[in-house]
This record gives sequence, structure tokens and C-alpha cells, in this order.
Amino acid sequence: MYPQNRRSTMIGPLSPTIFTISSDLGPLEIELRGDVVYRLSFSTTKNRSPRTVSLAPLQQKIVDLLQQYAAGEPVDLASIAIDLTGFTPFATRVYQQCRKIPLGTTLSYGQLAARAGSPAAARAVGGAMARNRIPLLIPCHRVVASTGKLHGFSAPQGLKLKDRLLRLEHATFT
Repeated sequence: MYPQNRRSTMIGPLSPTIFTISSDLGPLEIELRGDVVYRLSFSTTKNRSPRTVSLAPLQQKIVDLLQQYAAGEPVDLASIAIDLTGFTPFATRVYQQCRKIPLGTTLSYGQLAARAGSPAAARAVGGAMARNRIPLLIPCHRVVASTGKLHGFSAPQGLKLKDRLLRLEHATFT
């Protein structure tokens, strides 16, 4: 299936390309800067005028991996390059560590804070997760409360979607 173009500007090599793809998780809006993902979101609106977008091979590979993941295939999304510009050094460390959480596993906010070098910053990790503009690629759905329960998820459908993503990955949690 071809991506649907929302808006695309081809001024230079790092000009954003923004489009929506269909997936088993619903529409996903992707903003690429070259072959790097700057933003990924669960789209709540459908594009009224779909147009075919021509993607470079690496960009198409990103789309293919996301669609495979959404279909429940065990793919490594950590191989997709992301752009962390604009985030604080703390958030950048948190996101880098979050990307290391393996498929099918979870960490608590406190455990992720410790891995990011700030063991007393569990609440700040929660704030960083809420500002994550690249869900799935920064798998914030794999971060749970210290009790193992699901807590916080700012994407559409909230905890229901977080639960769905973890079940898609066959994660174990209480």
C-alpha cells in the first residue's frame, strides 16, 4: 500500500516528508527528514485527498518495518534511525535507554531512570515519556509503573492502546 501524502516539501535533502500510512494499528503519520524519523504518531484523522508519495528505498524500508510490526511480526524497530534534536540532555538519555528495552519486555519508570543515570528521576522519566514524539521507535509503551501495572500513555486510546501494543509483542506484565 502506498503512503498517503499530507504535505511534502522537497527543498533540500533534510526537508521534511510527512505522510500517513495504513497499518493494523490504524493510520500512522510519519515525518521523515531524509532517512531519519523525526516524528511518528497514531493518526486520528484520515487524509481526504490521498496521493502517492515516492519514497527512497530506505524510507520505504521504514514504512515496511512499521507495517510488519503493526501486523504482529517480530521486527527490530531499533534499527530505524531517529532524530532526537530539540530534546533536553536528560530526555535524550532516557529515550536512548528506552530504545534498548527488548521487544516483549517492560521496565518500570524507576528502572529506566536508573539506566539513564538518574535513579531518583522516575517522575521525570514519566514526563519525558509523555513528550515522546516518536512512539513505537522510542517504545514508551514498554515502560510501566513500579508495581508492573500499566500507567500513563498519551497516544489515542491511552492505556487500551498500550495494553494492545504489549500484547502484540507478547510482553509479560501483571
